Amino acid sequence: MVEVVGEYLVVVFPFILLFVSWFVVKDWSSWRQYYPTILFTISVNLICSVLTYEHSLWHFHKALFIPNHTFIDFYMKFTSFPLLFFMYLSRYPYKSRWMMQTAYITLWAVLMSLSEGVFFILNFITYHNGWNFGWSVLFWLTMYPTLRLHHTRPLLGWLVFVLCAIFVIPYFHIPITQLK
Repeated sequence: MVEVVGEYLVVVFPFILLFVSWFVVKDWSSWRQYYPTILFTISVNLICSVLTYEHSLWHFHKALFIPNHTFIDFYMKFTSFPLLFFMYLSRYPYKSRWMMQTAYITLWAVLMSLSEGVFFILNFITYHNGWNFGWSVLFWLTMYPTLRLHHTRPLLGWLVFVLCAIFVIPYFHIPITQLK
């Protein structure tokens, strides 16, 4: 029963986000302003998918009509992630003090960690090769400030990604020398 709920939730999650985004996004016409950063997140996620294809750190399980991890990964990258990051950036308190910005980043990281936790409890996602829920929380706590950084200073955002990759690849023994 739990797995069935997870299968449905994964498919409807982007539609839930779309509904919520109508209330969260300040100005839908400003999407072009955030488009480069949304492409950045999709690119980073695609790079991570390629690098870990034979050495998965997490695995998405079948969801309704989506047959496997790869298609679910693409489905989430091109539906949920753009909506999430557009909502996040469109409401970001750029002119607030650093405490407010830190609270905002933490709120989003906690929300994403909780939603991933639900997917884990529903057995939709499993962790492998040393990755666990704690690493996911750390990932979200790193991802959201990096999004903000990329939005205002794109090259620094890419630098943070490269530095994270330099840590993650050897730490999780990702065999990049064996890629095709």
